[in-house]
Amino acid sequence: MVLDLNMPVMGGEETLRQLKLIRPDVRVILSSGYNELEAVRLFTGKGLEGFIQKPYTAPQLMERIRAALDAE
Repeated sequence: MVLDLNMPVMGGEETLRQLKLIRPDVRVILSSGYNELEAVRLFTGKGLEGFIQKPYTAPQLMERIRAALDAE
């Protein structure tokens, strides 16, 4: 799953929490235009698999997704 930090209706942090309730093993990559350290800090200890900084290319996204899927 790729989540944005800011989304309409439900933000990324709440969406991640809800996803983990439904499926604890879900692998989530955070996407944001905010600074990586600042954005990831909000998700520390919440099961985030990775981060991708906006703007990004399709190959960069594919690389992050592959890394998340290969993570143990």
